[in-house]
Amino acid sequence: MKKYYADQRVLLRKNMKLGQIVKSLKKDNKYVVSYYEGSVLKYDIVTELDIIDDKEYEIIRKRINLINKILDS
Repeated sequence: MKKYYADQRVLLRKNMKLGQIVKSLKKDNKYVVSYYEGSVLKYDIVTELDIIDDKEYEIIRKRINLINKILDS
């Protein structure tokens, strides 16, 4: 269980956008996150499962890079 703090930047799973934690809802273990979609600032309530951690990001990044290498060949 990872602890996130206000003003911390996180990568959101649902849209792969970089968001910023606005507030922690301690009662429910949820977070209010803001992110831009186009030029519109949006807010969403997420749990820890909706945030991609560093290890998982590296796996996704390697997979995308491999796919791009195959497509370029």
